[in-house]
Amino acid sequence: MAIDPHTVYYPFCIWIARIKLGREMFYIVYNEFPTVGFFNGELYHKVRKTVPCTLSMIDLATLFLVIDCTVGDIQTDAKIKERYVDTRFAKASGARSWSTNTEGLITEFAKPSNGGITLKQPKEKIIDVQKDIIREAMKINDKIPVCSINQSRLVVMPHCSNVIDSLTNHRYDMDNVTEDEKRKDPSDSLRICFAGMESYKWSDPSIEDEATPFVIEREKMNLNYSLV
Repeated sequence: MAIDPHTVYYPFCIWIARIKLGREMFYIVYNEFPTVGFFNGELYHKVRKTVPCTLSMIDLATLFLVIDCTVGDIQTDAKIKERYVDTRFAKASGARSWSTNTEGLITEFAKPSNGGITLKQPKEKIIDVQKDIIREAMKINDKIPVCSINQSRLVVMPHCSNVIDSLTNHRYDMDNVTEDEKRKDPSDSLRICFAGMESYKWSDPSIEDEATPFVIEREKMNLNYSLV
């Protein structure tokens, strides 16, 4: 799970299930917050800097714990392995007056009175390089049929409307250097989460390092999940 915070407005948060199939990692975006329903049918980018956040840290933490194990309308017993926050802009102190450092948000969320949420900071340089990694994970070769050996490794569930909107429409400005501010928050959250997963290595003693690739032995492999 990753948080892209704001100083006054609602943070954008993303949840990912990481699945290992043979030697390949697949990533499923299974939840987001705020949702379109939370804003009465409006996409996040339309209200991101017009609706101040009225939720306290304990309110947000309580929501996070529910969303952790909810997929659409289905409740699961999933447990989050790691939570990440934007290393350069994690400035919340839990109120409208925000602190001026990342540790402020991390310390405040960690207090039991604020939900006891533990946040980690991916390295800035790792966050910055995730654009190309995510783009590669999304890529499908359109010259061959879509099948088990020609599929995107990044999947977004249909109810994650803001993430879909961002991945579909988020672009650089005409100078191709500056990011378009409008839809960047879901993409930033995705990059923060991928950066965190870079340092959170997959570990499952039931899977050997030299396991047969999924392409050859896909019928024999079990799905193994790692939620972040």
